[in-house]
Amino acid sequence: MSQLGNLDPWFTDTVTIVTGAGGSGMGRAIARAFSAAGSTVVAADISAEGGEETVRLLQEAGGEARFI
Repeated sequence: MSQLGNLDPWFTDTVTIVTGAGGSGMGRAIARAFSAAGSTVVAADISAEGGEETVRLLQEAGGEARFI
């Protein structure tokens, strides 16, 4: 079970766009929570380096993610 608890089934097979996901703060934490719940995450950020790192972390944890 992810940090979203009993909401996990709602996010299975969905796509979630998370803005500000390239930093090390709330955006990345939100991206991780949605990914752990089964959602494909589209990480958006002004920082390509940070956004790509977030995607790498999500994929290493077994999630699907893309950076835009």
